[in-house]
Parts: sequence; structure tokens; C-alpha cells
Amino acid sequence: MSESVEQQGEVSVGLRLQRARMEKKLSQVEVAEKLFLKTQIIEFLDDGAFERIPKKAFIRGYIRAYARVVGLEGSELVAAYDA
Repeated sequence: MSESVEQQGEVSVGLRLQRARMEKKLSQVEVAEKLFLKTQIIEFLDDGAFERIPKKAFIRGYIRAYARVVGLEGSELVAAYDA
């Protein structure tokens, strides 16, 4: 994992997604299959490596969809991403 420790006292978006995924005992491959995405996109989201995602316009949607799969509030995570 690269830069997914803390941002302004809060756990980063990527780390929150990753932790929720692991609590649900889902692999990156399983999440990718549920969202019809490449596993590499899930890896980038987990790592907080949003700059490596090729289609910047889709990042917020990816975060919302991933959050839904792992039981998190998507709009809250998107707001954290935007901050």
C-alpha cells in the first residue's frame, strides 16, 4: 500500500474502503467482479492512488459503488475524497 495512512486526523478514503472490504471478507477480485471493473481499479482505490486511475471523471462513481458493496456511506467518502 502506498499513501493510505491518515489525512487531517481521519483515515483516508482508500484505507476505509479496504478495511470495510476486509471486514466483509471480500477480495479485491470479488469487489471488481461485483462492480464490473478491472481488479487494478480496486487496487488503486484501496491504495488511495486515485491519480493512477485512467478515467478521472469516474473516480467519484467508483468510490460510491465500492462503498455500497462494502456497506459504507458513499457520499461521505466522496466528500472526504473531494476535501
